[in-house]
Amino acid sequence: MKKTTFTIFLISACVALWLTTQAQSNDIYAQRLVDRIAASHPELNVLGLHVTPPNSSDNIIIACSNRSKVGKKSDPDDLDVMKTLKPVIEVKNDRKIIDGGLPLYDASKTLIGTVVMEVKFSFTQDPDVALQRATQIRDEISKQIQSTQQLFSTGESAASANEPLKLAQVTSLPGVLGDFDHLAVDVKGDRIFLTGEEHHSLEVFQATTGKHLKSIGGFDTPHSVLYLPETNTLHVIDGGDGTCKVLRADTYVVTKTIKLTKEADSMLYDAPGKRIYVTSGGKEAEMDHSLISVISTAENEKIADIRIDSGNIEGLAIGHSKPRLFVNIRDSGEVGVVDLTSNQLVARWRLPVGGNTPIRFNEAENRLYTVGRKPGTFVVLDAETGKVITTVQCVDGADEMNYDAKHNRFYVTGSEGFISVIAKRNANEYESIAKIPTGYRGKNSIYVPELGRFYVAVSEHEGKPAELRVYDVN
Repeated sequence: MKKTTFTIFLISACVALWLTTQAQSNDIYAQRLVDRIAASHPELNVLGLHVTPPNSSDNIIIACSNRSKVGKKSDPDDLDVMKTLKPVIEVKNDRKIIDGGLPLYDASKTLIGTVVMEVKFSFTQDPDVALQRATQIRDEISKQIQSTQQLFSTGESAASANEPLKLAQVTSLPGVLGDFDHLAVDVKGDRIFLTGEEHHSLEVFQATTGKHLKSIGGFDTPHSVLYLPETNTLHVIDGGDGTCKVLRADTYVVTKTIKLTKEADSMLYDAPGKRIYVTSGGKEAEMDHSLISVISTAENEKIADIRIDSGNIEGLAIGHSKPRLFVNIRDSGEVGVVDLTSNQLVARWRLPVGGNTPIRFNEAENRLYTVGRKPGTFVVLDAETGKVITTVQCVDGADEMNYDAKHNRFYVTGSEGFISVIAKRNANEYESIAKIPTGYRGKNSIYVPELGRFYVAVSEHEGKPAELRVYDVN
């Protein structure tokens, strides 16, 4: 063996050993990135990155969801992908996967290696569909790589540099069973409120630490909660008995019960108008229509009902320059527009996906946002015409959508158990930049900009207790 050949072999072996050691203790950024992406894409069997490490001439597997492969030299097929810049797709019927290799670039579009992935037959057996998904995943990875050097960085700062959300705290909730629904915040009082839809409770946490403070019973099926600092009161929408329960926020004593309609669910608070809008009725209430009930918070009385001809509505957004209310008509995959001067439904806009649940309105740019289910689809509409501007693939089973104005990002949580992070580039362009795993049916969440924190409720499952997961927003 020539001395130069031996030297290259020794360097390669040392690099491989170093990478394997890192994977077992203090992971390099590349491995953390692969772990995160693989966890958010269950359609993948294997995901790996082939890159030439610093001070080495050998292209090797620097990170892989199958960690036993880390450190192995790339085979000629993987190297050819870098040379030709053409993806390679191969159907492997014996393993029930489609094997793919694509050129890997960093965020500046510089070629840095090859990404390989195995797409499960359970997702698709069509090579073209597999290539399309593999390309989407490759692009998702590339956006989170600033340079080759970053891939080999170690430590918490390297791993979290490009993560929009970093898990900071997990509060276990043993004994709190079933699904959760919506959350609310009391910033001054340092509290987070969470409705235990199937536990018949309101759970209270310290916002800054995530500590569980109290579980308040006495509810049937609580869905939504609102904290009003000016009166230090809580309004809890209870779908079981069709009421809005008003509680003192210091003692948690119910001071008033406002009768609504069965299956009362989501709510919207209009602060300038001092009104709460609540969706209710529909098929589950054995009614041939749904209602939007209007509550005056000045009087704590219901003052109107707005009829919507639909068996299932949820999610509300309001406009003030033109007094309008937008509502998701879920059973027909539409958005309804209510004229608040007459309390009449004046338009129905068809969406490209059904099961639309969360909804938000950007009045300054005249854009309406909603998210459909199965497939999870983030939809942007022109709020004057209802025209679909664009769509972005996101988490399935979406129940909550939060907007982060500081970072121009949307955080969508769904029952699939992920947070989809969607970046707003301008009024017409949006891009998925991360899909972060949470936990079983982690569909409900709240973003608190004053604290720079994002909270997700995860339900108990197969012996694992429910959780409140707290993320720092980067």
